[in-house]
Amino acid sequence: MYDDKIVADVKLITANLMGFALFLVMSLRHHSVGVDTGQYLFRYNHVIYPLNFDIFLREEWIYHGFASILKNLGISEQGYLAIYAFVVTFILTRFFLQIFYQ
Repeated sequence: MYDDKIVADVKLITANLMGFALFLVMSLRHHSVGVDTGQYLFRYNHVIYPLNFDIFLREEWIYHGFASILKNLGISEQGYLAIYAFVVTFILTRFFLQIFYQ
């Protein structure tokens, strides 16, 4: 009935639009929304993150390393949430495409 190429394109567009909507919700939220968002932003603002390789020896080294790089670049709280949201939604969108649309 429908061309397979058109169906594949619609599925790709749908997955990307869902990912974009999730990105907007996650990146534009207030710091009081979410279970750990306030705690993450508190640690982002008040914990000193040295930008060296010792940061990757800590627990949650991905979070601390990511926060260290962004903090040293001077990224704001909302910018931090937006970049974190982009990474998470990019991974989830790619996962969604691989699992459900292939």
